[in-house]
Amino acid sequence: MGNAGEGLMPSFIDYPVDGVITQYFGGQHGGVDLVDRMGEGAPVYAPCDGQLVLHPQGSWGDGSFGNAAKIATADGLHVLMAHLSGYAGDVYDGMTVQAGKRLGYQGHTGYTIPAGPGGSHVHWGVCRVPWFPTYPSAPGEFVNPLDYLIPESERMALFTRLEKVMSALGGEPAVEAWNATGNSLLAGYGLEQAEQDTIDARLALIEGRLGALEAGSAQAYALNNVLQSWRVALQAQLPGLVLP
Repeated sequence: MGNAGEGLMPSFIDYPVDGVITQYFGGQHGGVDLVDRMGEGAPVYAPCDGQLVLHPQGSWGDGSFGNAAKIATADGLHVLMAHLSGYAGDVYDGMTVQAGKRLGYQGHTGYTIPAGPGGSHVHWGVCRVPWFPTYPSAPGEFVNPLDYLIPESERMALFTRLEKVMSALGGEPAVEAWNATGNSLLAGYGLEQAEQDTIDARLALIEGRLGALEAGSAQAYALNNVLQSWRVALQAQLPGLVLP
């Protein structure tokens, strides 16, 4: 599994699979989708310590998550790994697990939009409790799993550089303040006016900085997440805008 470094909270030390991100957190997507390079049947690991809850397909909510494994952490989070093809033979409901424990295998159970071959991927979600067992989105609040992978000092330095880049390009956007807990990546951007060429230049520069970072590093994932969130925010405010 990839190295995530020191997390903002003690829960997270790594990704649940050794793969790539195919869909980021934001909008109607309350998690991060990951595809292991091994494909269907690749091992899925616990990214944190806690109590394991198993939700076999059809036993939970509307069934869209298929076979799911959830970890309740000591610091008040529920961590979800969904669409598993099955569970590891030595895990059981209610057991205590440590980060790195094999929980199951990548699959495409439940409702999946093709991310890997045949839709095989792992949906990785994090919810602040309380979390009703009948349906995962009520009444808890989904948060971005990537927030818990990156040291706060590195994350703040990254966003400071990003803000300077945007400012230097002109038409500085109003970046909303960090929330009280400091666990959000960026709440959003407010733009009064925007021109297509300016946006193109900003996006190209951000993507260039992303390419210069070590592939697969937590910082690279963070910057890519900012880029995707910015695109979503821009498109919501300016529906007719065509982004690269």
